[in-house]
Amino acid sequence: MEQHLKAAGQPYTILRPAAFMDLHAFELIGTPMLAGKTVHVLGDGRFSRNLVAISDVAPIVLEALTSDRYRDKTIDVLGPQDMSDVEIIAFYEQRLSRTGRVRFLPKAALGPLSRLMRPFHAGVANLMRLPLELPLAQSAEDTPLPSVVGDSGLDTDPRLPPKSC
Repeated sequence: MEQHLKAAGQPYTILRPAAFMDLHAFELIGTPMLAGKTVHVLGDGRFSRNLVAISDVAPIVLEALTSDRYRDKTIDVLGPQDMSDVEIIAFYEQRLSRTGRVRFLPKAALGPLSRLMRPFHAGVANLMRLPLELPLAQSAEDTPLPSVVGDSGLDTDPRLPPKSC
């Protein structure tokens, strides 16, 4: 699709945000941790990927729409660091001062389970495939494109209790 956009001869801006921290960290891990429920991790949870806050992406989208700064460019929009699910869980455990309950779903089961889920819920099926495709995901370290890096980290989850001293 990007090639078609570029070949059309019209002005374009392509923004490629990393995985959204608000979904991958706050919702899929933070929500069950805050509720004292089990966190379900797909695969072993050790693969690091870049996470960006939606609040860091929004101003860049606005700027792309209202100025020429990103005109005819492809820009990676990244967060300040790469993190694995295991690291995100450790962050929440530290901030909540309690050990989380975590269940790991073996990577070998994800492909078949994803195919079984597809007729019922394509979104869940796609999420189950993520650990199989994560090695293809971008990292803040290896992006060849110009990038914009946000500064919001996991501590921006508004539901977290204040840091203890």
